Amino acid sequence: MEKSARDFAIEYASDIRFHQSFTLPPNPQAGRPAPIRVTYADADHRHDKRSDGPTILCVGGMMGGRYMVSGSMDILAKRHGVRFLCVDRCGLGGSGNVALEHRVQSWLDTVPALLQHLDIKHVALISHSSGTMFSFNTLLYLRQVLHPSEPYVAMLAPWVHQSHSEVALLSATSIVPNALVSNVVPIIKFINNKLMPGIGPIASFSSGMLGSASTENPSDAPDGETKAMRKELGKVTMKYVFEENTEGPGQEAMFCIRRGPKDMWGPWEDYDKGVRMITEQEASLDTRKPNGERAKLRVHAFFAESDALIGKKGADWFDSCWKEGNKEGQILYTSETVPDTGHDSIVDLEKGVTERIFEEVVASFA
Repeated sequence: MEKSARDFAIEYASDIRFHQSFTLPPNPQAGRPAPIRVTYADADHRHDKRSDGPTILCVGGMMGGRYMVSGSMDILAKRHGVRFLCVDRCGLGGSGNVALEHRVQSWLDTVPALLQHLDIKHVALISHSSGTMFSFNTLLYLRQVLHPSEPYVAMLAPWVHQSHSEVALLSATSIVPNALVSNVVPIIKFINNKLMPGIGPIASFSSGMLGSASTENPSDAPDGETKAMRKELGKVTMKYVFEENTEGPGQEAMFCIRRGPKDMWGPWEDYDKGVRMITEQEASLDTRKPNGERAKLRVHAFFAESDALIGKKGADWFDSCWKEGNKEGQILYTSETVPDTGHDSIVDLEKGVTERIFEEVVASFA
């Protein structure tokens, strides 16, 4: 009997690969006096199961947790023989929460603990939106998790503070009370479930978690899925997201607009100083490729053509941080604007960006 679109969506979204967990040990200095549970997704399609095979750690946006793996990322991981990991940051999904000021340190505790748990030596990083701030911290304080000879980081639609982007919507948040900013998730849930139900997620603010998985190669798609199945999967996964913990994304909205101390993103404060710190760190390293050449960090930024959350000014400012802070060329930085994309749609499979990133990662681990 042929599966209905809804049966497919429920079965696929319930795959055990998307519902893994481990226990993060306590760290009172990071606001965790007791152990907390961390949930993650692990789509392992490596042809060679050795621990240092091609592996991507995804650092999603505000609501871009483990469900980013279901769909297009799973298809690409299968197509290219890659292991793809995505973690629910604190307060999202089944992950325990911490206070806003401890989000960064808890991420820095989570990454090495997860990789040790899975016996993974090295990863490439893909970040989207607010995940960019966590990628910067990973580069500065967990540099050892990147591949030693071909370290690679891709940053899609990187979040930029409104003081640089001058996006009117975000600039207006300066007069919005903290209580309202931190409760943005219930507003999104209300819009999706009450105002526009039945048409799929339409307000996944900075989520990037439900990228289209349309594909020209049916063999890539699980169980011969159709576009109707993909649409239904979007509805089901969004429902699953809102049934779990969403306290963390509310905090992350405060984090994005930096409603707190200037250094809440990290001691680097903002990207201009952060790039300088990363560049100085890279200059001090002397890692080599097998052929003896110096192994340089590669960072590739992809900007959306029509990004309502960072705008062209934000993209230009982010780009200038790397160009000004990396004049000595210690880092191989490249950037581009992807036509016909928005802040979230840039992750869609049909846009081609994620496919190129997977190809780069496979080559770097070869």
